[in-house]
Amino acid sequence: MKNKQINLSPLTIQEAKNEFEIFKNPKLFIYTKRQAFQNIQDAENFINRHRQMPNFFGIYLNQKQKLIGNCQLSIDKNQQKGEIAYSIDEPYWGKGIATEAAECLLKLGFSSYSLNKISASFVPNNIGSKKVLKKIGMHYVSTTERAFDKKGIAFDLDNFEISKEAYSPKEKISNL
Repeated sequence: MKNKQINLSPLTIQEAKNEFEIFKNPKLFIYTKRQAFQNIQDAENFINRHRQMPNFFGIYLNQKQKLIGNCQLSIDKNQQKGEIAYSIDEPYWGKGIATEAAECLLKLGFSSYSLNKISASFVPNNIGSKKVLKKIGMHYVSTTERAFDKKGIAFDLDNFEISKEAYSPKEKISNL
């Protein structure tokens, strides 16, 4: 899938070095269950584990075909719902790229999989993710208290969602 600044393509093991360079940054993991990658093997293991799941993509800049993050649409076909997740390299924060990736995942879920609802969760202090989700039309539905522990600290998660009826594509997205 492709739009204004980015395209989403399956992430291959050949990208492990680039994935490591992005995700060795501990700032990307402040609000997640995971830890920063310590070596290329961590990146390879992450890619191999996620490649087994459908709808896991690398996020690439259109102009340079440079890997700058990853994203995923997890699907529960029985419930006809999905959940999106994304992570972007720090130099690209605040440039609308996470919003574009999330919008691509919404379009994929609603048009290709006929999902009825798509959700996303984030730690409330992650203001950037809250902005992204609001921009793509999602709204707050609940907070899961003490959703996970990391290094002895309990983190809550704010849960957002959007229904198929409420979804309106923000821009043209093409399939590659």
